[in-house]
Order: sequence, then C-alpha cells, then structure tokens
Amino acid sequence: MVNKKYNLFLAPQFNKLTNGAKLRVDLLGDMKIKDIPELKGFTIKYVTKGYEDLVKQGNLLVPRKVRYIEIFKK
Repeated sequence: MVNKKYNLFLAPQFNKLTNGAKLRVDLLGDMKIKDIPELKGFTIKYVTKGYEDLVKQGNLLVPRKVRYIEIFKK
C-alpha cells in the first residue's frame, strides 16, 4: 500500500479535474501543492487558506494543512 502525502476532494458538482473545478486539498507532513502530480497542468487559485491540525497516520501524529483551491488550465 502506498501512503500518499496528500488527499484531493472535489466539490460535489465536479466529477473530475477540469477547468474551474473547486477542491479541498489535505497536505500531510511537508508536502506542497506544487508537488502534486495531478495538478501539474493547472494554474491554482487559492480560495481560502483553510486550517492546520494533526492527524494520526499509523502510530504517528502528522501535521495536516487543509487548503481550498480552484484550478484552471494553463
């Protein structure tokens, strides 16, 4: 099993990553949005900063940064 250092959640009105899609991005550890391969072909607009907290991954507490973004084709 591969542990990704991020999670992408699409808004309910979108079923895939398309122009104008709104997402919630959970970044685990020291991950950055620019390092997510699925978002490489898009320009990112930050809708709101979101929040930061700790989540349990295995037996460790890992910092999580939640960001709300909108993506557009480059």
